[in-house]
Amino acid sequence: MSLLGSFHTPTNNNWSESTDGTIYPIYAHPNFRKSLEYLSKLYKDGILSKDFVIMKASQAEDDFLSGKAGVTGDFAWNAYTKERLDKARAINPKFQWAPVPALKGTDGFQGYSKGSGFNGFIAIPATLSKDTSGYA
Repeated sequence: MSLLGSFHTPTNNNWSESTDGTIYPIYAHPNFRKSLEYLSKLYKDGILSKDFVIMKASQAEDDFLSGKAGVTGDFAWNAYTKERLDKARAINPKFQWAPVPALKGTDGFQGYSKGSGFNGFIAIPATLSKDTSGYA
C-alpha cells in the first residue's frame, strides 16, 4: 500500500475520479503502471521475496520474526505486541523494530494517497441501547 501511495495511486478504492469528473478503475490510474514497474524491479532485484504473492500471512510473519525478512506490513495495533517481540527475541535477542516511513515515489512525493478511509466504522443505533444478548 505504501508503494502505491508513494506513486499517488489510490490504494483502497476500486474507482477513482479524474479532474474532469470521469470515473475510472484505479488500475487505469496514470501512475498505477509506474508503481507496478517499480514493484517489478524490486522483485527482479531480490528485494521482495520470490514467493510474496503466494505466501500465507503466517509465513511472512515467521520470516520477519526469524530475521529472514527485514520488513513486513502490518497495522500498528497489531505490529507492536509483546508476544511478537518475545517470539522474535527468542530467535535473536538483539531483535529491534522500527516503523518505516512512507516510500518516496519517482516524482519525489513521499506520503500516502488519500482514500475514503480504511476499515470504516461500526455504528450501533441508539434504539438498540438495551443489550438483549444476555451480556452486560
